[in-house]
Amino acid sequence: MVSQYRVTLALVESMKVETEGENYASVPQFPSDTSYPIGPEFRTYFLKLTAKISAHRRDSSARLEKRREEEQRVRAAEVEKARRDATNELVKTYRARIAAARTPEDLLALADELAVANSGDERGGFPQLSLELRSVAGWWLDGASPARGNPEAAYADAYGRSHPFVGEMHALRGRVLREIAAKRLKLPQILDAPFRQMDAREALQKLAEETATRGDWKKVNEILEMRSQWAAPAAGPERERLLAIGNYLMAQNLESAGQHQQAALAYLAVIRAVGDALPTKEAAERLKRIQSEYPETQKLLLAPPAGAGVEQLPTQ
Repeated sequence: MVSQYRVTLALVESMKVETEGENYASVPQFPSDTSYPIGPEFRTYFLKLTAKISAHRRDSSARLEKRREEEQRVRAAEVEKARRDATNELVKTYRARIAAARTPEDLLALADELAVANSGDERGGFPQLSLELRSVAGWWLDGASPARGNPEAAYADAYGRSHPFVGEMHALRGRVLREIAAKRLKLPQILDAPFRQMDAREALQKLAEETATRGDWKKVNEILEMRSQWAAPAAGPERERLLAIGNYLMAQNLESAGQHQQAALAYLAVIRAVGDALPTKEAAERLKRIQSEYPETQKLLLAPPAGAGVEQLPTQ
């Protein structure tokens, strides 16, 4: 009897060892053969063993599910990386092509390609880039910068700071605007160093200051007028400068037309303007000559009517 009991315990022990791995067949059942002398100790041990196997099965199932989820995450990450790498390669290619564009036709060709090949890629911003390229190509072909009052179209980063083409489009817009200025204003030097390395608006400001030293105020006015189209509405010193130069040019026309009183008032407005790079000296000399040749203007200048002979900038 003792021998049979030990044999049975040995059998159960072997079953226990086999179930400690993940490859087990099933939970062993309690022996139904009553010929074996089963005592309380054996029953307790057997119940503990079957409970352990059930717990092991649940743990194995949980580990298997966790492994499957991890594999899915890895596969999804690989797919996302492949998509991201492909997009980055496209971005790199288009950046190089934007920088290499030398004519408006180059931009239009790239815009057509982007519209067809990337029309569904909203994350890359390619459809919006196609529209922006067409807009810039339009300025280039027409030889005209955007209309006054819409400076955002000329120089703002239309896509925000996170767009992959912000730097390239900013540089392209500046390059195109410099070429427009060189053609319309006959300023070929804006395409050469040091102006080539400057922001287009800064380059125009520097050229306006250089032109002012030569006394060519009509050219200065043209340069500043174009610059004002590429920036926010003129305010402060910039507005004063435009107004003073405009009044000076108007005064010259009035003087040529024999309207000496109105010319004198306009010259006086220029003299009263505050700022740098203004035709103050020239206006003072012309006003002095008018007062000398036409003494009646002196009385008018002592108490000029409000706003008389003074040009106002148009509302932006």
